Amino acid sequence: MAVQQRRPEELQTALQRADELLTRSDVDAHVLEGAYRARTLVLLALDRADEAAQTLDRRATDERLGGGLAPSDGLALLRARVLMSRHTSETYQQAIELLEPLTRREGLERRFVGQASYLVAQCHEQLGRLAAQDGHSETASGHFDAAINRYARTADGQPDSDDGLASWVRSAALLREAGREEEALSAYRQAFARIEQPEEFHSLWLTLADLEQEALRARADWIERKRFDEAIALTEALAGLLGRLKASELVAEASTRRAQWLEEELQTLPPPERAARQDDVRQAWQTGGAAWADYAAQIATTSEYGEALWTSADHFDRGHNFERARQQLAAFLATNPQRRLAPATVRMGRLLLDLDRPEEAFFWFRQAIEQHPSDVAAIEAEYLLGRCHIEREDFKAAQQTWQNVLESENLTPDAREWRLSLFSLGRLQYSRAVLDERAAASAPPDERETFEESAHKRREECTRLLDEFAARYPADERAFEARYLAARARTLQSHGPRDRLDAAETEAARRRLENERRALLEAALAQYLSLERDLDGRDTDRGLGPLDERLLRGCWFHAAEALYELGRYDEAIERYAAAADRFPHDPGVLTAYLRISQCHERQGRFAEARSLLEQTRVIHEGLPDSAFDSSITSLTRSDWKDWIEWSREFAPQP
Repeated sequence: MAVQQRRPEELQTALQRADELLTRSDVDAHVLEGAYRARTLVLLALDRADEAAQTLDRRATDERLGGGLAPSDGLALLRARVLMSRHTSETYQQAIELLEPLTRREGLERRFVGQASYLVAQCHEQLGRLAAQDGHSETASGHFDAAINRYARTADGQPDSDDGLASWVRSAALLREAGREEEALSAYRQAFARIEQPEEFHSLWLTLADLEQEALRARADWIERKRFDEAIALTEALAGLLGRLKASELVAEASTRRAQWLEEELQTLPPPERAARQDDVRQAWQTGGAAWADYAAQIATTSEYGEALWTSADHFDRGHNFERARQQLAAFLATNPQRRLAPATVRMGRLLLDLDRPEEAFFWFRQAIEQHPSDVAAIEAEYLLGRCHIEREDFKAAQQTWQNVLESENLTPDAREWRLSLFSLGRLQYSRAVLDERAAASAPPDERETFEESAHKRREECTRLLDEFAARYPADERAFEARYLAARARTLQSHGPRDRLDAAETEAARRRLENERRALLEAALAQYLSLERDLDGRDTDRGLGPLDERLLRGCWFHAAEALYELGRYDEAIERYAAAADRFPHDPGVLTAYLRISQCHERQGRFAEARSLLEQTRVIHEGLPDSAFDSSITSLTRSDWKDWIEWSREFAPQP
């Protein structure tokens, strides 16, 4: 062990021993030389520079040495270290002047070359720090560069020595401070790769504690500056120094920090950029899941095993690797955990739902409800049972499940599950109304009225539920969709009284139906326009995600349709034209121009109507094939062509 690495009480003992030897007259010259050297080093370690300098002066005049037996290079090193211990710019420069000749020794005189070179680099590093403290940034930068270069030369020239190892560590620290991350990481790796057996490690300049402190400092710095790749790569290189188990734990922790940071950063991005970065975030969570899985495998016989498995499963789940998450969660449950059993049961069901295995998921949700009825996880299981029923196409059971959640005495509207159930129930009623309407279209005449009445009731319930959701939770991410579906439900609801107008037997009945139709359309129009303004505001501030884009497109075209149905033809023309300009590559443009033509026709402007039909034909031919993607329109390019030609054929002549 080097002198400077000893404990204070050991240093005092060594100092007393050296003093005792120096006072004796019967000691060998070689022993005497060693005592002077030891006393100097001990005093330096005790930060007593003046006494160390006096010791060297005393040694130079000691006649017992007979001219001195120690190599002059060794004395030069000692004098340089004494000068360095004074921590001034002047003494660092003096030390460099003493050391530089030693760095150029050749042949048998190279014994102290590595030490001298390392100390020269140390001098430049400290000169840089002093210059930086005084505000001389350019001078400081020059010294730091000189130190980095000297450390590199020392390490290259003495790769397996104490001097080389210490040089790799110090150059890595300076490179990191200079923001040269890749070079710093390489230097750290060079240093720590040389530590294979920590218990056998010894060095003149560094202790194992020094190395560990520097490694953890670098790791913490990179994590603080969000340089997670470097932090993780460095930690992986520390297996020899810290042991594989500790290194694996630190890698897992850093992986978690990286995924969390990327997730937080993702939420600050505009929706279009967020969608583009989503895969990167999920990959980061999966990497974290793998790191925790590796750590868990190493501690399988410890009490921390279950916690590591849970964390691994959580990370894979967040990364949408649902099968790996299920496997890790199964291993967690196999430990018979005393904590998190109910949440783990529900999560297993949800993972199985994500894996499109609703029958198995149903079992886990029922188990959570039956075995943990008082746990908050059972409430989540109740809501998820509804999703499970949807996957099984048991819509009646899903409706009843979510209705039970809303009526539960254990929940208030503040609960997440209550909020989700309200939205899900409203959206389900919308979907079931659509199914009823389709069934009515194909049902025998004696059954048609039953389906139509069912669709009517479901749309009424849909608007009630979704209006309540949007009013209670205006900031919820689902609020825009709720408002849009409520508007669409009112628009479709207006078709009922419209279709019954011709069958009305009295003028009063016709007025009632017409008033009902117009009231529904006016309410839907107001919702479309309000939602459009809010979506446009979001677009200006942050941009829109894919769902928001679809909602906005729907607002533009459906608001125009409501104006047309209300007979406000000039407003409808203006609205359709604006929608066509905003979405020029959307097949809705064809609907817009056909409707504009019909608006002109309704007002007797037949020439304008036919002209618009010709424009529609030209626009149809110019639209790219992608505009007729099945996710955008149910009509093919050929279907649209047939419709346009039919409209042209039967359009009134001017």
